[in-house]
Order: sequence, then structure tokens, then C-alpha cells
Amino acid sequence: MRYKPQDFVIACDMDDTIEHLLPAWIKWLNEKYGYDVKPEDVTDWRVGLFFPTLTSDEVFAPLHDWEFWKTVEPMWDAVHYIKLLIEEGFPFYIVTSSHPDSILPKFTHVLYKYFPFIDKHNVIIAHKKQMIRCNVLIDDGTHNIVGPYIGILKDTPHNRWFKERDIPNIYRAHNWNQIYDIIHQIIDQ
Repeated sequence: MRYKPQDFVIACDMDDTIEHLLPAWIKWLNEKYGYDVKPEDVTDWRVGLFFPTLTSDEVFAPLHDWEFWKTVEPMWDAVHYIKLLIEEGFPFYIVTSSHPDSILPKFTHVLYKYFPFIDKHNVIIAHKKQMIRCNVLIDDGTHNIVGPYIGILKDTPHNRWFKERDIPNIYRAHNWNQIYDIIHQIIDQ
């Protein structure tokens, strides 16, 4: 065994990694402004490109709305596998680059509600995730996944262009079962 679970630090993003932000966000914008955008249509990180008549303030307004965060649901396989990893002894940290205005509603209505087993002291707010010391980072953002750690890229339509096989120590996972298996493959090498 290369690592013991207690010596293998896992850092994990929130949005579209442990919860379904994009589907809720798109639904909110569609209903408010009469669009018909689907989550799979959003193939770029810049959501506003898919709502061309909206201002940046209009696109991002839901993220600052307490009521919006009540509509964001967890990835149920994330709930199961994160709990399992913590029970196995892995130090598990949430690392999010959330806007300061969205932190309290996001944490109240998503993180603390659906993931109560994640210690509140194990939450880090950081825009430059490469500054975080961990063994693995799980994230959907290609700008975060390359760093001084092993990266597990949570597959989404907006990151499908990324060629992870060209970069060492980057894995793509389509679900949390695959993430869990990749972590165990790494520690068992």
C-alpha cells in the first residue's frame, strides 16, 4: 500500500462536483427569462455565453439569492462515497472558490444540509486551489485540476474539451463510484 487513508488528504470542489449547480442555475434562468437552454448545451465555463441577451449581473443573480440555493440538489452518489471515504479515515476537505455573497446560503442549504458529516472546520475558501496542500483534488474546473497534486476531473459538458490523458496524474471520472475507485487505485499502487 502506497498510502494509508489517514495520510492521504482529499480536497474537493463543491459546484458541479458534489452538487448539481449548473442544472439548477440554468432552470432558474430559463424560467425567469424564457430561455430553453439545457445543461448539456453549456459546453463552456462561461455560462453567460448561452444566455446572450442577459447582462452578467442577470446571469449571476441567482448565485446571490438565498431562495436559489434551496433548489440546488446534491449528487446522491457524492453523499454516499464522501461519507464512505471519511468513515475509512481519509482527511476530507471542501475547497471552494465561492463568491463571498453566496457562501452562507450555499453552505446552509447544500453543504450542511446534505453533507453534515463533513466537519465545518474542513472547509477552505480559495480561488487559487493550487495553493492548497493535498494529495488529490477533485474538481470540475480545468483551471484547478492541474497542480501539485493528483487531479480527478469530474466530467461535465463544459470540460469535455480538456485532454487529461496528455497530462500526468490527471484522471477523468464520470461519477463518484469512479472517483472512489481512482482514489483506492492510487493508494494501493
